[in-house]
Amino acid sequence: MAKTPKRVRACLIQMTVNWAEPDENVLRAEELIGRAAGLGADIVALPECFVRPPRMHAEPVPGPLTKRFGEVARKNRVHLVMGSIGEREGRRIYNTACLLDDRGRLLGRYRKRFLWWTERPATSRGDTAPVFRTKLGPVGLALCWDLAFPEHFRELALAGARIAVCPAYWQAGDRFGRLRPGRERRIRRLERAEHFFVDTCAGARAAENAMAVAFVNAAGRTRTEAGADRLIGRSQVAVPLAGIVARAGEAPAVIAADIDMELVADAERSYGLLEDAARFRRSRR
Repeated sequence: MAKTPKRVRACLIQMTVNWAEPDENVLRAEELIGRAAGLGADIVALPECFVRPPRMHAEPVPGPLTKRFGEVARKNRVHLVMGSIGEREGRRIYNTACLLDDRGRLLGRYRKRFLWWTERPATSRGDTAPVFRTKLGPVGLALCWDLAFPEHFRELALAGARIAVCPAYWQAGDRFGRLRPGRERRIRRLERAEHFFVDTCAGARAAENAMAVAFVNAAGRTRTEAGADRLIGRSQVAVPLAGIVARAGEAPAVIAADIDMELVADAERSYGLLEDAARFRRSRR
């Protein structure tokens, strides 16, 4: 494996997604990957469920979508995180993120471990947090609600990840969660509650693990069982010591950020976070 570069340019595609028009979603994603490549991207990331959610469409991995986007990655010479797609394995369906390299090869997949409560009836839970060796450095993956769980990112960090990419489909209405009818009145006025959640967690996961974190969300209006909603956007890149180096608003956008990999290494040298975490783990055995 070649030496890790000093800087990695990450491009996050905060695109609109209409699950009623999956073919249009694919074409839009392909176009925007090309735009990201034109910005000099080394790694490009799409949102969670950027074609359709697993309950609406699932296929094997590798399969038609990984083959199609492998060709897109090869053509544009970028590493690509496919957001997530529905993966079918036997009778099980997973919410799966795939990582492709700049030659179009499938480096691996990650099956979402921490499922949002509406996913649980139809989606199986993953049980590993793999880290993939790339010429950009070791890359780990997360999906949406995983962002709320420090243990997932610590596991990635201890396995060597220096960049974690977290595609999401995060809505403003998620703040109501599983509240009983009527209780939502207490927080209805807190329009930016989910902005606070994402901004806080993305930065914290980066700082506490000496690891760059790229969070990429979708944009636009949605319709759920509870009615109309909107995606909060807020795609962003957090780098330890530097903070948030790029962030989108709620509108569709392609944002680019240069990740200083030497700064990521310096954060661990400064704080010894992973060294201490590994020592603590050993002491608990």
